[in-house]
Amino acid sequence: MNIARHIKPVAVVAVSDKFPVMPPGLEHDWRALNDLIDHYGQRQPIPCRDGHIEPSSAWTSERRAERDAAAKACSNCPALTQCRDYGIAHPKEEGVLGGLTPRQRTQAAADRRQQ
Repeated sequence: MNIARHIKPVAVVAVSDKFPVMPPGLEHDWRALNDLIDHYGQRQPIPCRDGHIEPSSAWTSERRAERDAAAKACSNCPALTQCRDYGIAHPKEEGVLGGLTPRQRTQAAADRRQQ
């Protein structure tokens, strides 16, 4: 499963004829993270992309138990640190990123701002 297909950016600045357009900073960060995950995925499993968690929508589920299972699956991901950093830098993104739920990422982002 490609998590990029399931997470929708919250900050949309414009709408093209068919698709929302991401803000430039968000798009750059998102593409960089996806490129890294693609690279790692050639060598080892990426939990959000390999379908080991059912349903595959667990990363963006409204159900806490599914989100918790997705977050736990992230613990073995080779891109955990980079994905977590992305999620904290963009706390309004939907879904589990780097093993953190949106609420956890919002708190982590607030903690970083206070440091």
